[in-house]
Amino acid sequence: SMLGSRSVYEVRKQMGRQLALESPADVDVIVPIPDSGVPAALGFADQLHVPFELGIIRNHYVGRTFIEPTQTIRSLGVKLKHNANRAIVKGKRFRAVALQEQLAVIATRHGIAQDAQRPLFIE
Repeated sequence: SMLGSRSVYEVRKQMGRQLALESPADVDVIVPIPDSGVPAALGFADQLHVPFELGIIRNHYVGRTFIEPTQTIRSLGVKLKHNANRAIVKGKRFRAVALQEQLAVIATRHGIAQDAQRPLFIE
């Protein structure tokens, strides 16, 4: 996709670089929230010279959770949709960088934030 004369991918990546300049983080690894958070996380990691890893894996067989009729079903869908890549995040100070464009992803981010409070994640 294009935004004016620039690719949306490059715009998101630049936003990640800018975010790193404005709010640097002392972390071991940058883990994006799939999928639209990936370019921003790449830019963030690049700017801070911190490794980028896919610490959260998205299950592509789970549909669009934000359109489900109840919060209970949406929450269950989020748990099924995003899974920790334990080999990457275990024992790390965990920081996710995500720049989202849709309001509907609030339910997804909330579910992931709750998962981040499990013992698997340190910070």
